[in-house]
Amino acid sequence: MLGTIIRRVVGFESLTDPLKAGPIHVVDGDDVTWSGKRYRLAGYDAPEIQNFRSRIDRRLERRRGYQAKRRLRELLENALLVDLIPLKKRDKFGRELAQLMVDGKDVAAIALAERWGCPYRVRKDIDWGDPKSNFDDGLPLPDGSG
Repeated sequence: MLGTIIRRVVGFESLTDPLKAGPIHVVDGDDVTWSGKRYRLAGYDAPEIQNFRSRIDRRLERRRGYQAKRRLRELLENALLVDLIPLKKRDKFGRELAQLMVDGKDVAAIALAERWGCPYRVRKDIDWGDPKSNFDDGLPLPDGSG
């Protein structure tokens, strides 16, 4: 069963808007925080910015992690409607899982289609530091601190 949907309609703020508590912050390509709570986005995995898993090139994984983070941030910044849907499940690190929708589209599906994410079920088979992995290296890097 789904939890409360946290919704932001850009350009329309009401007194009952739950996002009055603050914006959704992008931690990396598959993690966000809202109102002091961290959410692991369900359905996909993205390269790491810290705690690297690559056995080939951790600098490449980090660069790709920042590219995925920037793309997720860009999706949120350009969206007219954002829904963060807590799933009442937790990952192995204790983070609550959530589905993130931007303008009616699941971010997991966007990440997979744009090749800055992979299906969560195959994440152990992907080395984000492998130059041959299926990642769109054409994504721009963040300007500034990331």
